[in-house]
Amino acid sequence: MHLTFPPLRRTAICAAVLALTVLHGQAQAALCTWTGTGGTSAMSNTANWDCGGGPTTGDSLVFPASAPSKSVNADLFEAFVDATFAAGYDLSGTLWVRNLTDITAPFSASGAVISGEGTGSVTIHGSGLVEIGSLDSIEAPGNIQVTGDAHARINATVVVGEGPITVGTGSRLSAGQAVKVSTLTVAAGGTLVVSEPPTGAMAGSTVGSLTVTTGAATFAAGSTLEYLASTTYDSGRLMAQNGLALNGATLRIVVEDPANPDAIGFMRTLVAYTDFALLSGRFAGLPATGSLIEASNAPGVWYSISYGVSSNPFVQITRVAAPAMPPPGPGGPASIPVLGPAGLVGLSALLAGAGARLRRRRGR
Repeated sequence: MHLTFPPLRRTAICAAVLALTVLHGQAQAALCTWTGTGGTSAMSNTANWDCGGGPTTGDSLVFPASAPSKSVNADLFEAFVDATFAAGYDLSGTLWVRNLTDITAPFSASGAVISGEGTGSVTIHGSGLVEIGSLDSIEAPGNIQVTGDAHARINATVVVGEGPITVGTGSRLSAGQAVKVSTLTVAAGGTLVVSEPPTGAMAGSTVGSLTVTTGAATFAAGSTLEYLASTTYDSGRLMAQNGLALNGATLRIVVEDPANPDAIGFMRTLVAYTDFALLSGRFAGLPATGSLIEASNAPGVWYSISYGVSSNPFVQITRVAAPAMPPPGPGGPASIPVLGPAGLVGLSALLAGAGARLRRRRGR
């Protein structure tokens, strides 16, 4: 049985499930470990668990690496205390978790991972891809953290509490469609990817958008904002509604199809923010509007950046012709002066004079 709920009823259902937790009482709480030996993927199949009768409201769930089957259909109308997933699981259905959902990459989900009241949070770590797609929502008022070498690709809406999201050192977060969080922090060595299509995205659809609703979007020095300049999809953007701090972060532009890049003069929006006064800092090597940056995977494809003005609070890039002298820094190789014939003659005379003076000193 696969449980689905209309979006407008989610809050009421969550409250009802949490009320069941109180009625159930903590005395019956148990640690239930998935054995995956029941012959089906259903959590309601008691043969898939090591606890008698299977898990119930208030229990803690463990999905270990040792289970022979890592396909799980969350078909129980229960509110669990927490759930821990080892690497390699594929989750479907609707999973209700009050406090913490701990996910080790790789992992995929086509159901709803929901954290209810209190400090509900989702932690993603390990090494590999975590694909959370086709979800109704991730309801995590505590926080969402991506750490380690994990690459989390989230195609979901964080609706209840709209908790903060943190992208840690060495990790990547790709926003799918309509991801919404309260604050965004990208640590040094972390990467936020916007406009990347999730698995199964339809050509022409809008992909890769993330909205920061109540707090700031903050990039630490040494962090990266990666933007996919796509010709197949309608590229999304980062919506920083209450502050954008760049702090010298790196901007990386990836051209989806280097053989068919943007036409000269084509403009793209990377970040939108509500007020120009809310912008602080600039990208590394791009100190001002008009600075040039080269696509990381397409030599010769150049863009000019604009940090916006009060009437146009957007960070945008516009495709431009290749400059005669590439700028230094992340936008291109350092400029090396080229001397003409007259300059070479002058340099030769200067060196000859210096050599003569050195010989006279040695002869004394």
